[in-house]
Amino acid sequence: MKHSKKGSRGPRLYFSHFQNRILCAFLLCTLIPIFIIGGISYAVSYNIAKDKILNASISADAQLHTQFDNRLQQVENIADTLQYNMYNLMQADAPMDTLAMLSEIRSNLSMFKTSFDLAYINIFLPDEHMASSESLYFFPYV
Repeated sequence: MKHSKKGSRGPRLYFSHFQNRILCAFLLCTLIPIFIIGGISYAVSYNIAKDKILNASISADAQLHTQFDNRLQQVENIADTLQYNMYNLMQADAPMDTLAMLSEIRSNLSMFKTSFDLAYINIFLPDEHMASSESLYFFPYV
């Protein structure tokens, strides 16, 4: 039974001294605000970081979408230009007109290849057309 009395008197004996009471009060008065401020700072920092990461991801996605749309628009413009050139080639009656259009198409293909870094262009002509034996296709990346 002595042991149980000693255990119950331990904290009471410890807090009976004035210095110990002041020390405990000081620790409580400093640690509680520190933990509260630390928790609030962590929550605010976490929310700010989360918002910035989300905004950066949304901005990167929007920029990628814009670049992708611009690239598709470029390819559509190239296809329209080639279709117009092919129409003119098919409408050419004289061999000299056909050769001039063929030369223009080749230079356009070369320009498109270098300007837009295209990997593949292939042009199909009917077998009976004079320019069908010409090589109007290229595969720049081997």
